[in-house]
Amino acid sequence: EHQAFGVGVYHYFRDYPVVAHTGIQAPAAVVSSFHSPLVVFLNGYGTVDHVINDYGSSTHSNGQGGAVVATWCGGAPAPPPPPPPTPTPTPSGSCNVGDVVQCPGKTTNCAGNQCCPDNSVCPSADD
Repeated sequence: EHQAFGVGVYHYFRDYPVVAHTGIQAPAAVVSSFHSPLVVFLNGYGTVDHVINDYGSSTHSNGQGGAVVATWCGGAPAPPPPPPPTPTPTPSGSCNVGDVVQCPGKTTNCAGNQCCPDNSVCPSADD
């Protein structure tokens, strides 16, 4: 049985604005066995349209410099991470990108572009 945990593709197209349809191409029968795959734009030019096959958002320059990360929370849940430190609650029910927050309806925490145990996107993920 195929299982893939934390598979990541990092792209840096230095000279040309390359457009790749997907960072990870896999047979449809094994897509659900990828747990929290990701694609990361590092710098340069170019775009990766999807994380795996036709799933997940694109990565490209955001005009602010620095890495841009896209994850896909489909498939089976990832193995549970070690418990993070207890966060300070964010006031007034709002949060900032990257804040450590509680997953909706769960007792586990997440931060930024992580997936919650039910494969939902963390409330503090960037759009």
